[in-house]
Amino acid sequence: MNQVYDRSALEGALSEMESVAMNFAHRFISDGKVRMNYINQTRKLAQEYRTRVTSGAISPEEAAKQVQVIRNQILEAQRLRTSDIGRAIAIKLKNTGLTLTELTEKYAQSKFGTSFSNLSAAKQNKVYLEIIDSSGRARPSMNAAANRLSKLGEGFWSLQLGSLFIT
Repeated sequence: MNQVYDRSALEGALSEMESVAMNFAHRFISDGKVRMNYINQTRKLAQEYRTRVTSGAISPEEAAKQVQVIRNQILEAQRLRTSDIGRAIAIKLKNTGLTLTELTEKYAQSKFGTSFSNLSAAKQNKVYLEIIDSSGRARPSMNAAANRLSKLGEGFWSLQLGSLFIT
């Protein structure tokens, strides 16, 4: 009787572990796909607005304003499609997208070592163009992490499928 009870407890624990592994696998495979979708959308956005600026259809300032808003909307929309764990990590790394003022100051400092308001109109346009270009650049560390988690999820998925055929 004791042996039957132990086997039942073991089977229950193994079943629970399999369920957790399947859930984990599903979440992280999806998160990797969401990240790639985000990257593709923001790249297209940057290319489209760079082209519009180059053709003279829109000013660098107006393009930067629009890109900043749209990229933040894409960010929020993709977070809704991410697993709870992936969303928590993303929010911890970047709670919200940066404002246009934050972006202009960030790139003015990094490119020219001064405040945006101290720049000439030509240099301000360079900052706006950098904002447009940067909207299409993904953070390499996040891409690598999403790729690793996606591969880990696929590995768990494969292990689960393999265990179905073994038992």
